[in-house]
Amino acid sequence: MMRWLSIAPLFVLMLSGMQSAAFAGDEALDLINTLRSSAGMTRLVYSPVLSLAAKNHATYLSLNIGGNRLHVDAHIEQNGRRGFTGESSDERAEYVGYAHSEVKENVSIGNTDIVDSVTGLMAGIYHRFTFLDFQVDEMGYGREGEAFVYELGRSDLARMCTTFPKKAELDPPFDCLGTLVKSSYIEGVCKKLPAEAVYQPPYRTRCPGGKLLRADYMERFCKSPLKSALYTGKGSYYKICKPEVRVKSGWLEHLCTAPDSPARYVGENRYYQICANNTKVFADWFKQLCENVPAQARYEDSGYYIQPCHSDFKARQEYLNKLDAKMYRSNPRYVVWPPKNSDDIPPAFFDESPDPLPDLDVSGYPLSLQFNPGKVKSVHLDSFILEKKNRNGIWERVKAIRELNRESDPNQVLSKWQFAWFPLKRLDWGTYYRASVNALIDKRKTRIQWHFRTQALDTPLYILKREHRNVKVYPDRWVALYFEPDKTSSRPLEYIETRWVGNANVETNILDLNTLQIYLGNTNCKPVSLYLAHGREVKLTTCD
Repeated sequence: MMRWLSIAPLFVLMLSGMQSAAFAGDEALDLINTLRSSAGMTRLVYSPVLSLAAKNHATYLSLNIGGNRLHVDAHIEQNGRRGFTGESSDERAEYVGYAHSEVKENVSIGNTDIVDSVTGLMAGIYHRFTFLDFQVDEMGYGREGEAFVYELGRSDLARMCTTFPKKAELDPPFDCLGTLVKSSYIEGVCKKLPAEAVYQPPYRTRCPGGKLLRADYMERFCKSPLKSALYTGKGSYYKICKPEVRVKSGWLEHLCTAPDSPARYVGENRYYQICANNTKVFADWFKQLCENVPAQARYEDSGYYIQPCHSDFKARQEYLNKLDAKMYRSNPRYVVWPPKNSDDIPPAFFDESPDPLPDLDVSGYPLSLQFNPGKVKSVHLDSFILEKKNRNGIWERVKAIRELNRESDPNQVLSKWQFAWFPLKRLDWGTYYRASVNALIDKRKTRIQWHFRTQALDTPLYILKREHRNVKVYPDRWVALYFEPDKTSSRPLEYIETRWVGNANVETNILDLNTLQIYLGNTNCKPVSLYLAHGREVKLTTCD
């Protein structure tokens, strides 16, 4: 009797590495926090609102992606499809009541558990930097079937966008006769204007010499003229008031020239209209105000604002800069990955969307270095070296390395603070590696060095090249078959069909697209045939 087993694995992201019983189940937050802590970064807190957004999107993906998962953008929802709650991650967060739009999202599809999901995302350089972001402090998580969604946000912005603190509000500049002051300062002045500051127009009729008279005094006089001032028919007179009143010329001339005259108009007949209620102030009073502006009232902002909230609230750039600085202060000066002295690191990288290596199907696990822009002002990298320790304990240089930075990143995702290095060939299983970076950081020469070890297999390992078609393996125990990638078959385990004759006990476990664990029991020396992708065939036997 011929037996066969067909397996067609689908990998959106790499599905191996860093297994640990401590991360069993769906402990997403604990797992991400453990990874961040291993890199010296701050821990995230749970966000029920972001979890609801993540759950909604995971449900949408489960309902709509299906077998087309390799050809869709898992971060975009289409209106009209089942489970739609928003096209983008920030719209989906807004749908469930999250207060701002600064939301970062990671998604994986096709995984069986949370560890595989996060491990695959951490292998993808863009998704890794999302989990290791310097400016996030809360996270939500949702899963539906094989769809895993992680939403990361900022609690400080959420508070700002719900409480709208006064000090965060945009305070536009006000031109105080050439000195820029805060609008709030002028608003405060307008609320408590002294009486002598409020502009009063002069009386419409001037004195004989051209001097101005106070309108309030003259209007009172015109309503009730003094008998002593009225013209009685002798001498000269002036006509004032409406209706017309004739007054003695000597009385009016004295009123206009006496130093202590109650009708004397003090100040220039000029004013500025500076208040929102159209109140006018004397020009000379306003000039003195502007010449004596207190330091705290002077305008020192850039004038720029940002609208991160799902409302019309405009936040001062300088206020947001302070929030950013606080986030940066809590995190290290730089972060390397894999972490220093880490173990159980996957040896390979296969896929990410967008693809950082569009010309390669498989590479070594990428290393990365990111600098904290709140603690570093300038960076120039001089060199990167990756070495592995051989069986004799000697460090050997890994020569084929591709660096990705802001200039060389094919997808233009990386910032000037982010760097990644891809070994163009897979790393070896169970091997120690040493990475060294020489850089000029804030104009000081700096050397950053760290070590890590790739995942070790607990089974015998057989390394198979393309020409290895007949292979003898240990019977009645698990062994690992590593199919060395080549130009014709870089991912041989994208498809596998296993055939045998008789009642043999055959079990398989795919570690990655090049590595297969297999158990052959009770074969009675009959071969087991493996039919792989791209026409690759291997026949296994347990006997000579």
